[in-house]
Amino acid sequence: MRIRADRGEAGGEGLLFWAGEADMSPSSDYLALGIRAGHVTLGWNLGSGEVVITYNETRVNDGRWHKIRAQRCVCCRNVNGSSGTCR
Repeated sequence: MRIRADRGEAGGEGLLFWAGEADMSPSSDYLALGIRAGHVTLGWNLGSGEVVITYNETRVNDGRWHKIRAQRCVCCRNVNGSSGTCR
């Protein structure tokens, strides 16, 4: 799964992308890309608990345009334990 966004606003908070259920519960699956305190955040819960990652090297609330790309690679294992292809 890949998400790309261009960001050019000066605000320090906001939700850029959301995929999830309309009626959320603590165990609901979701994927979110947002801005918190000027930094990009990626959050998800895909059945094993909530995870939120903050990319804190670059602030994106400086009024300049930024390209944001989030990518999640899923690697699988075959029944015999050998590595499958990442998709």
